[in-house]
Amino acid sequence: MFKVTHGKVKFKGVLYGPEEEAGDTISGLSLEQEENLAKKGYGEIINPPKSSDKKKDQKNFPNIKEMNVEQVNELIEKTQDIETLYKIMKIEESSKKRTTILKPLREKIEELETVAEEENENQDVNIDFDPDDVIKD
Repeated sequence: MFKVTHGKVKFKGVLYGPEEEAGDTISGLSLEQEENLAKKGYGEIINPPKSSDKKKDQKNFPNIKEMNVEQVNELIEKTQDIETLYKIMKIEESSKKRTTILKPLREKIEELETVAEEENENQDVNIDFDPDDVIKD
């Protein structure tokens, strides 16, 4: 994540900055894009969540092994995070190996990866830089 502290940054058609309606925090940039913006003085890279936050998320993760096929498939339908879907797949493949779960799971992952690839191909970072916003005497 990147926090814009100086000027404005346009990402996916949305302007980000200290006084912009969308706010000042951009998520979805590659590390290279974040480093480039930081190097040019637009702001700073924000650290990802602490590992303690990840542990909290793991405690809240549903117990796939105890869920029936219908429950897992409902979870798959609602989930838009590829990492979570891979986690579900890993759990299922290491336990019950239910094809009625694995097949829709693979289809959902493929669908989300295709969308992500298309978004990455069309991803632009337009930078509106006003030196007066950054350099003050």
